[in-house]
Amino acid sequence: MKSTGPTPESLSRSGSEFGEQSALFCWLNSRETRERFPDLYNPPLDGETVGRCKMFANYNNAGNDGDKKTAAIRGGRAKQTGSKKGVADIFLPLQRHGVAGLFLELKIDPQHPENLPKRKRGRLSPEQAAFGRQVIADGYGWAMVEGWKAAARIIEQYMTP
Repeated sequence: MKSTGPTPESLSRSGSEFGEQSALFCWLNSRETRERFPDLYNPPLDGETVGRCKMFANYNNAGNDGDKKTAAIRGGRAKQTGSKKGVADIFLPLQRHGVAGLFLELKIDPQHPENLPKRKRGRLSPEQAAFGRQVIADGYGWAMVEGWKAAARIIEQYMTP
């Protein structure tokens, strides 16, 4: 049987936050999810066969990689262009359940086989907690989730009437 591309399981194999977020968007763009939750997608644009997912990621860790000098430059540029510490990783601009949209702060899955031996766990920063409190007060949904499967469950709950 020919492989059809990456799966959420293969993308999350490393146990990293990058892998978990890649897995979540792989799941979001799967045929099964598209069929279950068509409201998650915009109509196709000219030349597209399928519409794009409404949920999107915020690249808010622009200064966290590379050597210190490069990281400082990237971080400074990100700040100049409006990036802020604590902003949630993912946003769904779709009203449901009395809230204006859903923000998700994605952390690594502490139960992932790569993270269990090291007892690795993502931590919510004070800025992330403050962001969550603020957007909830402003009428949005917000949740911290550990791993792509937990994020998928929250999205499923959010999309179910």
